[in-house]
Amino acid sequence: MPQQVQNLLELVPRRLAAFEPGERQTVDLLLPRYGSSRIGHWLERHLRSAPIRVRLDEFGSAVWRLCDGRRNVHQIAQELERAFGARIQPVYDRLARYFRSLERRKLIEWDPREPT
Repeated sequence: MPQQVQNLLELVPRRLAAFEPGERQTVDLLLPRYGSSRIGHWLERHLRSAPIRVRLDEFGSAVWRLCDGRRNVHQIAQELERAFGARIQPVYDRLARYFRSLERRKLIEWDPREPT
């Protein structure tokens, strides 16, 4: 049976990491210091370690805030174009690379939606 190819623009990214608002409209991701395994959670609790704080830049923060589990990639791109205009171009190429990076680090997961 052939594997079905999904269109990236129709996928809905959902955040998997905790975050806090940072300075100047940025977002700080709060990543577990010892990973997200059971052992990592145990170590974090018992060693009372603070999470690793990663500050996203202006564009990354905007994308992160838009990954609310309701918007698909195409809708996110449209919002970014409205907010940043030509500064975000080429928006689709940038989003594809950024989402691949977030997915590799297990910071997002995909929720496929039926095409309308």
